[in-house]
Amino acid sequence: MSNAVARRYAKSLSDLAHSEGCLETIASDLSGIVTLLSDSLELRSALGNPSIPLSERSAVLKTVLAKLGAHKITCNFMSLLLDNNRLVSLSDINSAFEQNYDERIGRVRARVCSAVALDKATLEALEKHLLAVTGKEQILLETEVDASLVGGIVTHVGDLVFDGS
Repeated sequence: MSNAVARRYAKSLSDLAHSEGCLETIASDLSGIVTLLSDSLELRSALGNPSIPLSERSAVLKTVLAKLGAHKITCNFMSLLLDNNRLVSLSDINSAFEQNYDERIGRVRARVCSAVALDKATLEALEKHLLAVTGKEQILLETEVDASLVGGIVTHVGDLVFDGS
């Protein structure tokens, strides 16, 4: 599936979840399902095996979603993906959904690479600066130590790179 198709699925789901007031719940559901499918080769294989009748795969999916306590919208969306042979693209759809979700709530994700682990005060100052630069309300910082850096930090915010190394 192309990224454009994944974005369309994600936008449709996001629009519906937003209008129903359950955006955060759907985001949580999708993330959990993606993790479950990536951790369980057996489940992934069973749901993606075309030699198993669709009705049986659908029953397995419904059972799994019920055990997860997934929202009705999530259940319907997952059934749609299964029916249209799009489950293999769930990870791409989830990534696009997360981007859409972040935009709706005024959040941006940033990845910070540094030569050494950054202390709490430095991370807080960096977060404050990134909030001011991006104009967003919230920053999710992901930190990474890269010993190949001589010093300083490299920060990725979307397509922007702030190279202070």
